[in-house]
Parts: sequence; C-alpha cells; structure tokens
Amino acid sequence: ADKYQIVTVNLENNAKSTNQSTTNQATVTLNRGARYEWYVVSLSNSSDVKETSEKWRFFNAGAGLESHPPFPATAVAPKTGNTLDNAGDVTIKWSGADPDNDIVSFELLLDTTNPPTTSIGTYTTTSAVVSTVAGTTYHWRIIAKDFKNNTSQSEVFSFAIK
Repeated sequence: ADKYQIVTVNLENNAKSTNQSTTNQATVTLNRGARYEWYVVSLSNSSDVKETSEKWRFFNAGAGLESHPPFPATAVAPKTGNTLDNAGDVTIKWSGADPDNDIVSFELLLDTTNPPTTSIGTYTTTSAVVSTVAGTTYHWRIIAKDFKNNTSQSEVFSFAIK
C-alpha cells in the first residue's frame, strides 16, 4: 500500500468523512457526544485493487459534567444547646451553600428523638416556623438538595423549650 483512506461515519446522521494519509496516522475531526464507525482502505499506486479493513465502532464522549453536592447546612437559629423561654411557634433558620450554586430545596427533619426522622417539609427558603411544646427538647437537621439531585445532611442541632 502506498496510501490509505481513513473513512469515518457519524452514526447519528450517516455523514461520511474520508481523509488520506501515506502513514499509519491521520487527524480526523469528530463531534463530541456522537457514535462513529471507521475503517481503512489501502490503496496502491501500481494497482487498482483496494483492500478494506474491518469496521470498528466507538463513542466520542462529550465534555465531562461535574456536579458537586451542597455543603451541609449550618444552624443560624436556634443554635445547638439554646433554651427558649416560650413554647409555641419557633422560627428555625439555617444557611446553605453549594459550589455549583444550584440548591433547589431544603428538607427540615424535626423530632424529639435523636437523630430526627420526621420531615416537617421541603423549603426553597432557609427558614421554617414550627410549633413547639414547653418542657421538650427538639432535634433538627437539614437535607440540602441541588439541581442534579445531589444531597447533603447537616449535623443534628438541638434546642429546648422551658
């Protein structure tokens, strides 16, 4: 063989591309995220006979996607160990952050047992009002969820009502 044709076929749209080379290498432009088939045709200057290789298939992956889970939420109020004077409605506040800045919701778990397992609700804000009873200790935790469904759980925070 004196030269080679490198044939690539985009299997998404059947577009065929042929590149010639006099060595066993060639540069081919490919689309990301596409399936391809390729083969080589050997050509000779002294003969009309062409030899075609077997066909190979591959997928040219696109750019990698990265998605980071949110950082665990931190308590703003009431802080762990605080004792509140009055029973009734208490506003629980937290802060949350995500390296991708794509938090979509916060789930508040609140219970009189540790760790808390009762979901009070899912919020798009960083606070919730809960009803409390005097003489009770409450444990709470936040599960932050981002756009890619990555989650993180905060530590368990506790407060008491006199």
